Amino acid sequence: MTRQWIIEAAGRRFKTDGIDSSGIAALMADVGLTNGALYAHLPPAFFPNRNQMIVIQ
Repeated sequence: MTRQWIIEAAGRRFKTDGIDSSGIAALMADVGLTNGALYAHLPPAFFPNRNQMIVIQ
């Protein structure tokens, strides 16, 4: 479920702050996790870059 929370939070963050202004620290704070937790829940093979996360939204 954490992966889905991160994806949903990213969508909200992209809509409010814009893609270029959205950072990992703010995104992970939105879900209540550390920055490093992103890589445990969304390994680089799943989202090689931010643009891939945007496509999911």
